[in-house]
Amino acid sequence: MGLFGVDTKIVVKKDKNQFKKLKPVFEEWLKLNRDYIELTESGDNLYWYNERSNISALAGAVWRRGGFAQEELSSEKGCESERKMGRIDLYFHFQGQDVLCEAKHLFLYLPENNRKCLKTKIEENLNLAFDDLKTTTAATEYEDIGLALSFVVPYFVDGKDVEETESELDAALKELDCSFYVSFKTTTKDIVNDNDGIYNSVILVGKFA
Repeated sequence: MGLFGVDTKIVVKKDKNQFKKLKPVFEEWLKLNRDYIELTESGDNLYWYNERSNISALAGAVWRRGGFAQEELSSEKGCESERKMGRIDLYFHFQGQDVLCEAKHLFLYLPENNRKCLKTKIEENLNLAFDDLKTTTAATEYEDIGLALSFVVPYFVDGKDVEETESELDAALKELDCSFYVSFKTTTKDIVNDNDGIYNSVILVGKFA
């Protein structure tokens, strides 16, 4: 998908029919991240905050594509013998599909990671979301799509060479047990926080239940 000022990638590894139904949402999520950075003149982004901020960005993409979304939706959770009230990170309805999402957020400091560590960290984070999703879908009446999400935010300090580690991250994503991943990286200017951390990218990894 070509967008000015950013490099983007959509890779579907399995569950292609399910992903195809939701692809416009993820395309809009890429555009929304780019639009926000442009509006703030490369001084801010939506992904370097926390889990809630990233979920809100995805919810915004749903609304922009004509669906509707609710965050922190109250719902019963758990198997029948251990059922209790809880909250679903994100519920949205898009093109006739009900989608339940549980999500996690992961910062990856690139210079200190190796290939094995990168893959393990992302897998562990995605598995936490998937475990939450199984608890959620066990107690709901929505039966269309369950989706575990991991918002992965790589970063590094200015002056550090991360070219090799970025290649290792690409390799780790290719080996990852997931349904798809969508990556976003700015190309026009570094986005730096107060501690000189450079946050130019976010990767959304998804796994359908």
